[in-house]
Amino acid sequence: MTGPERPPRPRRAGSRAGRYEPALAVVVAWNFGVAQPLLDVLGRSAPFFVVHEARPVDLVLLALGLTVVAPAALAGVLALIARLHARVGRVLHTVVVGVLLALFARQVVGRLGSMPGALAAVLAVALAVAAVVAWERARAARSFVRWLAPAPLVFLGLFLFASPSGRLVFPSSAAAAEAARIGTPVPVVVVVFDELPASSLMTPGGSVDGSAYPNFARLARTSTWYRNTTTVDTFTPLAVPAVVDGRQPGRMVVPTVRDHPRNLFTLLAGVYDVDAYEAATMLCPPSECGDPGGRSWWERTGPMLSDVRAIAAHTLLPGPLARRFPSLEGRWAGFGGDDAAAAGSRRRDLASTDPTAATAAFATRLRPGARPGLHYLQLRFPHTPWRFLPGGQVYEKPRRHRSGWGSWPGRDAAEQGLSRHLLQVRYADRLLGSILDRMAATGLLDGALVVVTADHGIGFDPRSGWRDADPRVVGDTAWVPLFVKRPGQARGAVDDRPASTVDIMPTVASVLRMPLPGVDGRSLTGPAWGDRERVVRAVDGELGPPIALPAGAGPRDAAVDRAWATYPTGSGDPHRLYRLGPYGRLVGEPVAAVVARDPGLRAAVDDAHRFDDLDPAAPELPVLVSGTVTAAGGAAPPREGARLVVAVGGRVAGTSWVRDVSGGRGAFTALLDPSAFHRGRNAVAVYAATGPASRPVLRLLPAP
Repeated sequence: MTGPERPPRPRRAGSRAGRYEPALAVVVAWNFGVAQPLLDVLGRSAPFFVVHEARPVDLVLLALGLTVVAPAALAGVLALIARLHARVGRVLHTVVVGVLLALFARQVVGRLGSMPGALAAVLAVALAVAAVVAWERARAARSFVRWLAPAPLVFLGLFLFASPSGRLVFPSSAAAAEAARIGTPVPVVVVVFDELPASSLMTPGGSVDGSAYPNFARLARTSTWYRNTTTVDTFTPLAVPAVVDGRQPGRMVVPTVRDHPRNLFTLLAGVYDVDAYEAATMLCPPSECGDPGGRSWWERTGPMLSDVRAIAAHTLLPGPLARRFPSLEGRWAGFGGDDAAAAGSRRRDLASTDPTAATAAFATRLRPGARPGLHYLQLRFPHTPWRFLPGGQVYEKPRRHRSGWGSWPGRDAAEQGLSRHLLQVRYADRLLGSILDRMAATGLLDGALVVVTADHGIGFDPRSGWRDADPRVVGDTAWVPLFVKRPGQARGAVDDRPASTVDIMPTVASVLRMPLPGVDGRSLTGPAWGDRERVVRAVDGELGPPIALPAGAGPRDAAVDRAWATYPTGSGDPHRLYRLGPYGRLVGEPVAAVVARDPGLRAAVDDAHRFDDLDPAAPELPVLVSGTVTAAGGAAPPREGARLVVAVGGRVAGTSWVRDVSGGRGAFTALLDPSAFHRGRNAVAVYAATGPASRPVLRLLPAP
């Protein structure tokens, strides 16, 4: 029998607070579950707003929308539904508050330490249910919610007044720099690569690997290679400003001209014609590099809000749900793939997302002019995502690929990542060659001051993060290439003094005979020194503690040795970067005509149709493939770490390993050597590999 509908739980007599408690609960739960964690991430991500060229009003409106407008609108909708139907409104209110509290509980549980995802989810839901029940039944809980009413204003204030991004709203009051007196106004060309360790370019003998990187070797033959140079930070927005202003990065400083008023661009203003491409900074003043302006409010903020949605998904949702949204890997903006809308100005867009087009556009301006030119190119390259082959062809990440982000899930994944990185560095060498060719053709190369460097490196040790500064990877993360070609220099030299990227700006000033007081770096044109104390910081949006570095280059040399030990052959081997794992020596070899079939395992390559009609000269190739290995007919499941060999057209093209075994199924990802591809249909086969590397045994894993 259905009784009369129960009236809502009475609140305190004579109090108006009870009328607003449901709406207040929604606003508070939203701010703790959504606004605070999202504003915390955005507050530490000033480059995100820099790349989008957001204005102060954009940041204020975004913060107000997250803390006040969105929760108030949600509370208003729920209140309207409750007026139309009390029971439905009450149920919806409970569900919404419960979901928001579950999001908050997930953040809390995540800070308690690592635990299985299922356990973390159960614990978060349990905490949310307990909180909802307490609010429904306990007057003390409702009173506590009223005490939390100022939370939106607190979170808003923290974002605007106490985060790095807030400095974009309230910029530095530092006075603008005046153009410096320049005694020798020669042309200046500066190229800054991103995420390029010095160790990636070197041989164990200490030279540039000319076989793999002919253009870096070409530059080394006519410039001074400061082989023992380290960065000051492993975070681009802190490392790049140090290159152009000669100062150590400071806390709560953002990569804009407002916080770095005395830099290469401002000091040369008025004397030089400036042509600058910046990927993740805004160090060149609009008066010199052009104000992007001219866009409507929605044209400016629409792409930013789209990216905020992707950031929110990865910040708030558990892994399986977050993976349904665009990946954040290797980018500051344009997560949805809309690269054209990822940045405000075309130059920033190109430098951030299209290294080929950016380099081509930059090179067209490399020529002598009536006034000396400052040509500056800061590419977000060869930074992840790794997708370029040495010749410029690209490949996409397959759906089952898992390399981690910021850390490696295992030794095999780290070695595969190293191969992909080195392939992309070879294309960076090709881009550098196009710049040098253009300068030589226009006569600019001989008379210009040329500086080629990188902001930081990347590590490939599964025990450490990609950007850590601990001894296991600091040789990769801290040591960066630095080549300085002075005007008229024709012979190369190697200088092993303990240099730093803060020395670049003083060196430029010395060559130009320009006064540069108040910097932390030293000019590299003077006598060598050996008493330098150097530090590097490893950060993720905030200034971390300094890590002392030795005066020598021992960690860098160890990184070079580790990289070369990964591959069994020298850089002249065309298959070298695909020879991964114990069976890497098989790459390039034909598979025996008769190979036994494995009786219990089956393998399937994802999207195998891409090999049905393949053109090896196509701009995109299926070089990175994923797939599954399954047990058939009650056979034993695949073994975690078991070795696989992938053949294309009867020739071994790559190797892999079984990972993520669950429910009788495992996954794999293989990096394939495109030299095995031929025009037309390419048969792909997967084999289980066992036995010693010198005498391997292959067993075919047929398709399910």
